[in-house]
Amino acid sequence: MGMDQKQAAIMAVIELETKLHFDRDHDGARTLRQPDCDSARASVDAAGHLLLSIVHSTLILRIEGAERWLAECGTLE
Repeated sequence: MGMDQKQAAIMAVIELETKLHFDRDHDGARTLRQPDCDSARASVDAAGHLLLSIVHSTLILRIEGAERWLAECGTLE
């Protein structure tokens, strides 16, 4: 079960970054939304006790980067 939670957390952030890069590369595309960030954060928080602290911190930083980009674009929902 622990490995599943870790994998889910990492995959959630990878999916978040995939949407972020798609939106950055395709002007006007808006596949990334705040609920995506919230969901990724929930996955990372759920697996937090299973992740090395550096991995947890890195995943949170990546989520925060996506949230900053959303805020800059004015697309927080």
